[in-house]
Amino acid sequence: MPKKKMKKFDCEIAILGSGFSGLGAAMALEKRGISDFIIFEKAAKIGGTWRENIYPGAACDVRSIMYSYSYAMNPNWSRAFSPGYEIQAYVEDVAESHGLMGRVRCNYGVSALKWEEGGWTVTTEAGDILRARFIISALGPLHVPVRPDIKGFADFKGTMMHSAEWQTDYDVTDKKIVVIGSAASAVQIVPEIAKKAAHVNVMQRSANWIVPREDKVFAPWQKKLFKHLPFTQRLIRWKFYLFSDLRFSAFRGEHKWLNRIMKRMITRNMEKRIDDPELRKKIIPDYAIGCKRILLSDNYLETLNRNNVSLNTDGIDHINASGISTKSGAQIDADLIVLATGFDPTRMLGNIKVTGLGGVRLEDQWADKIQAYRTVHVANMPNFLMMVGPNSGLGHLSIIFMIEQQATYIAKLIAQMKKRDLKTVSVSRSVEDSYNMELQEALKTTIWHSGCHSWYQDKNGHIFSLWPHRTTTYWWHLKIAKMDALDFE
Repeated sequence: MPKKKMKKFDCEIAILGSGFSGLGAAMALEKRGISDFIIFEKAAKIGGTWRENIYPGAACDVRSIMYSYSYAMNPNWSRAFSPGYEIQAYVEDVAESHGLMGRVRCNYGVSALKWEEGGWTVTTEAGDILRARFIISALGPLHVPVRPDIKGFADFKGTMMHSAEWQTDYDVTDKKIVVIGSAASAVQIVPEIAKKAAHVNVMQRSANWIVPREDKVFAPWQKKLFKHLPFTQRLIRWKFYLFSDLRFSAFRGEHKWLNRIMKRMITRNMEKRIDDPELRKKIIPDYAIGCKRILLSDNYLETLNRNNVSLNTDGIDHINASGISTKSGAQIDADLIVLATGFDPTRMLGNIKVTGLGGVRLEDQWADKIQAYRTVHVANMPNFLMMVGPNSGLGHLSIIFMIEQQATYIAKLIAQMKKRDLKTVSVSRSVEDSYNMELQEALKTTIWHSGCHSWYQDKNGHIFSLWPHRTTTYWWHLKIAKMDALDFE
């Protein structure tokens, strides 16, 4: 039986996701004169993190002035740390102003990608099949909600929701609420719902280092200044960027003295914000600052002082029909259980099945160790390019910086290939392994390798989420990246 001939490409490039990464990649391509791309979006409208996370108090923990594209500054931020809905509006405005809305296919979730005959076959959740020469994965590392392994979920008779699946029509007024988790989303949710709830019980598995966010409202004169003299906003952006990147020294092992100073300062600040001496003991972590994500909040610790808020560290034994039973045997009744339990960073592609050269499945390849080359290329996956891929996360600065460097690198790479009439680019496993050995050696000198377990690591303790150097180093690595380390055809 003759082999079935593959159809021609429906597009040169398929971009998966329409959040900051996907739009950033699209704008970088267009800047290079490359316009044959389609943006696939699973949801009914564009966006990513800030379309999904609409829980009470949802806001960015990176300064607004840094959480935007450098070439699309926004003079209209309402606050130093913008609420989520403002960031979502900004994303939509950027897409509209750059003419990208017509390039997005909404309600077009992708279920499978398969490399065959010099390109990728894209299968959508609706069963449509398209062909693209390149895939740019811009799904982001934190988009698959984690549900903890606790017995009895199905037994609960009240309402239960994950922070990323918030039911906006649910009224928390006079409700008994249990919040499972005490990290990034919890420190934003708890102060808001505590204003109306009858009682809020926060179930804390481990304490977190919390520093003041120092949020403030931008005055009308500041917005006018940013609008009419945009260089003023850019100067402030540069100031925060340089200060934050220099602060990276506190995460390096050779600067332990600096981390110890930070620890004393932050401990005193946290204890000062808590009234009860016993409660103070519960909120101070037993690991080095920065080993896990540092949280920013101006009101979470103060909220724990309220009469209608309790912090529980007993641990959860199981969930029952009326609430939660703790390991100490106590019963905590609840009308609502909030799962503020974050996301699974190991599932960067979500439920998409990716099959590369020789039938190699990305899921299997990453089963023991998640890694990439230059955070962008993956062995056995030709023409597969990642935005915010393995080891491109940051513990001290805005991810938008990394997104812009990756988008520029990818667009430049594809433009060079088109100019030289090259059809495929790939990286060997040996080159990828060598690169990651260097990364892991560098990571061993950081605070993230100091002993605590966090979502920065996989089950084997391999740190796959974070970049081990300053962002200026990343910029320089991609800027001078040698193409002879890659394989072209």
